[in-house]
Amino acid sequence: ALPVGWNEAASLSTKGSDASHLYVAWRAADSSGAATFDTQSNAAGTVTRLFRYARASGLTDLPTLAGPVASGIAGAGATAASAGVATTAASATVVEVAAIRGAAAIRLVSGALSARVAEVVVPGRVPLTVGVADAFAPSPGPSTGATWQQDGSTADWLWTSVAIR
Repeated sequence: ALPVGWNEAASLSTKGSDASHLYVAWRAADSSGAATFDTQSNAAGTVTRLFRYARASGLTDLPTLAGPVASGIAGAGATAASAGVATTAASATVVEVAAIRGAAAIRLVSGALSARVAEVVVPGRVPLTVGVADAFAPSPGPSTGATWQQDGSTADWLWTSVAIR
């Protein structure tokens, strides 16, 4: 179940040898303190990540999604390109999360977004690689998707692009 105050942005899964699930949720930061999670684990392990983004200067209204969420699954390959997202409001931040099941290093290779983090984590016996990139969108309209590259053995890609204002 989604913790109180959180909003689901995307949920997608792959099956087969690279079976994995990418779940993305967001909430507006407030004075209630840190979020509390009911963490559950299984043989594959559990991982929780929280990224914080500052808003554009001068925005005082409550944060909201600024466009439809775009998500996708790309088959196993050395690179994967996302579709990006179309923003519907000015002064939005486009955030992209890419993940693979495996310990291959990934990196952002397109110039449209700025990489924030790309790392391998091993929450249990199964390694997971996660990358996060973002870009400021001053005007409404389409954003360019990211192109990610992985080293080593290839695995299926999962990605989600979200615009928040």
